[in-house]
Amino acid sequence: MASIASVSEINVSSSIDESAGYQMDLVNGVTDAIKAAPPLGGTEITVRNLFYNTPARKKFLKSATTKFPGKIVKMLRRFGLEFPEVSFQLMHNDKTILNLTPENLEERIIALTDPSYRDQLLPVNMLKGDYNISGFVGTLNLVRGRPGEQYLFVNQRFIQNRLLNSAVYAAYESLVKRGEYPFSLLNLVLPPDQLDVNVHPRKIEVRFTDEWRIYHVVKSAVRKGAAGILATIPSFEQHVGQMVTFGKEIDPNQRQEPLRFMPAKQSESGADLNVRKNMSVTWQTKKKKPLRLKVASCGKYMTNILSVRSIVVW
Repeated sequence: MASIASVSEINVSSSIDESAGYQMDLVNGVTDAIKAAPPLGGTEITVRNLFYNTPARKKFLKSATTKFPGKIVKMLRRFGLEFPEVSFQLMHNDKTILNLTPENLEERIIALTDPSYRDQLLPVNMLKGDYNISGFVGTLNLVRGRPGEQYLFVNQRFIQNRLLNSAVYAAYESLVKRGEYPFSLLNLVLPPDQLDVNVHPRKIEVRFTDEWRIYHVVKSAVRKGAAGILATIPSFEQHVGQMVTFGKEIDPNQRQEPLRFMPAKQSESGADLNVRKNMSVTWQTKKKKPLRLKVASCGKYMTNILSVRSIVVW
């Protein structure tokens, strides 16, 4: 807050319930006198004219219309997902870009993503020792081809952690293929003495005292929540345990008779034409060539008669 106050104009208004409120202005990092204000039933912080007193910093922003508000939107999205009970409003050039009202976490996720996310979120809740994990994971309809919708919060702080992200992917391993990323939002609450937040200048990375224990707890919590995905697949339960018949009825008690071969015949020259007796089979295994079957029968070779894609053994 002190850093933002040094490059902007800030107004802070606060009150308890319906009692009289107070407000304070900060201009260029300098505090003004505290004044009376209407009751708000909470605290409201307004930031105006960001970088108004540092034109050099504002000049080197990549784009005044896209990159600048985009970074702030990204930051507010993270705050909004972690604090759904808090309202957030962002205005740029007299235009409202973001307006979030207090709501529950599921509704906040939908407000910050898309209405199609409704009914596609599965709750995650697990209490394991001194670890408490809560949040939501998405159904297979929310799987994306690139990362970006994986949110991880530890003690109400947004972090990035490859190991814990891999725990989420591992919980989905039988449901998605490599290169697919499911939606997830997880809130981890653990004792402060079990992590170090002074790892990254922006505080987006932390170090855990027992990271593999957290890995398995997160994986277990996500897997439990993702178990509900099977219920979202139409008619899944009625097909479980059924045999694929390809449109034909199969009698499980039916026995197949062994194959029988015709007696060996003689050719006009007197040679034995029993293919099974005189046939030898070799496999071509040279590198960079498809697996093929070579058959030698009746003294002649027949090549390239079969390209093998799979072998099934009973």
